[in-house]
Amino acid sequence: MKRGRQKNPREYIKIRIEQLLEDRKKEKDSFSRQWIWRVISELKYVATMMDKDKENKE
Repeated sequence: MKRGRQKNPREYIKIRIEQLLEDRKKEKDSFSRQWIWRVISELKYVATMMDKDKENKE
């Protein structure tokens, strides 16, 4: 991220998931595709928990 910009972890997670989905499509090895999917799933879980935490604060 560039200096002066406000850091948004939720936005980073969204972008990273998109990147991993692209990487998964390109991957030929089944094991690697499964591993990438697991990372994506964990990031989605974190994003969900962040959203729930935000809702509880409001």
